[in-house]
Amino acid sequence: MRAVDPQATGVFSVDLMEDEHGNLFPTEINAGRFFTTTYFYTRAGCNMPYYMIRLAFDEPLPDLPPYNALPAGLYWIRHIDCPAVLVPHGALRVQREPGLGRSDGLERLREIEAMWRAMV
Repeated sequence: MRAVDPQATGVFSVDLMEDEHGNLFPTEINAGRFFTTTYFYTRAGCNMPYYMIRLAFDEPLPDLPPYNALPAGLYWIRHIDCPAVLVPHGALRVQREPGLGRSDGLERLREIEAMWRAMV
């Protein structure tokens, strides 16, 4: 944010893309509001809205790292029709239908595709 405005204050949500050389490029900047994944940080132990309120009332903050406030290996899984869940790395696993091997899944997809094509 300091590259855009050296005097910037408040809440900013910045989306970044990384190229093949590790260079970061901003693709979107949202100023003045918390973003949709704020609850992810709160659920994982970094309550940014609470910290902003403490700052507004000139109250001390807990000792926070300047970057990477959350530990690595956390996954926030969201879907429009389901509640979001916070899952640590290692807790995710692939479930397959009983009796199906790895290659059987591709064959099953082909069967489903053929079924849909026949209906259209």
